[in-house]
Amino acid sequence: MNKPVLTVIFLICLVLFSGCVEKCKQLSTEDEQIECLTSLAIQKSDLNICNNIDNNARIEECTASYAGAQGDLEACPGFTTEISRNKCYMRAAEAARDYTICENITDEYFKEAKCYALVSYKLTRDAKTAKDYSICYTLIGDNAIMQCVAEVNTAVGNALECRNLEFQNLENICNNPAQYENELCQRGIIQAYNACILENEESYCRQKADSLLQGVCIEKGAELAQDTSFCYGLPNESYCMAEVTIAQNNLEECQNLTEKDYCTKGIALKRKDSGVCLQMTEGENDCIREIALVKNDANVCAESTITEEEQACTEAVSAVS
Repeated sequence: MNKPVLTVIFLICLVLFSGCVEKCKQLSTEDEQIECLTSLAIQKSDLNICNNIDNNARIEECTASYAGAQGDLEACPGFTTEISRNKCYMRAAEAARDYTICENITDEYFKEAKCYALVSYKLTRDAKTAKDYSICYTLIGDNAIMQCVAEVNTAVGNALECRNLEFQNLENICNNPAQYENELCQRGIIQAYNACILENEESYCRQKADSLLQGVCIEKGAELAQDTSFCYGLPNESYCMAEVTIAQNNLEECQNLTEKDYCTKGIALKRKDSGVCLQMTEGENDCIREIALVKNDANVCAESTITEEEQACTEAVSAVS
């Protein structure tokens, strides 16, 4: 059973407690059963629910998780297995929203992939609920901070809050040129500016001292507002105008642009229409192959203009089918 289904069952159980233990025990794998029963014990503050686990060693894992969730750090070292102790610390860190508790975990993968990630998730949820950006800057890791900022932006969504954002913090994180290639980092900046841009305040972006940051800000603003005038004067003006035209889904306008093939391909991909690729002056076969892959349809490859390209296209689709 996949994670979303398990989550739905658990949420139903929280509302209708009767029969929940049996529903957990009917899940297909032991791990799913234990995860369900452990979460139920914690949410219902009922340690006895752990006793419904058939495996004694796994009962201890449930008990340890429960102790951690209750904030009983002193109990964590007393559990007999490493996994039980680690789960105790992880649940304690989650409850306290405290990364430092994760440092007690002896398995490095479990510490970072499980404990740190869980604390980050909880803090991000708190920040989004409270619409409080300051919580985001308590997270560990640039990506976690950017993800949190993006989530809060979604919750806030107005120009007034946009002006009050801690832009300098975002810029410091993304000032390393290598980080500009980090999509999540860019998304954090872009979403932070979106409300201002959509109020036609692209001049706000132009106040940024860093020209590349200006470009990212203004280009994405142009795309969102579907206004090519934002692009004027940018180093990548021609590509910016193409992106806006793609956002407008205006194939005819592509023919008037410097980057007409880039624009045409973008609209072909947007429409998932390989016939549009044939209007390109070059690169049409790459365009057709990409659409065939997106649609997972080798029949699209027949539109290739070169036999060798058609064969390569068909093989590419077959490889991912």
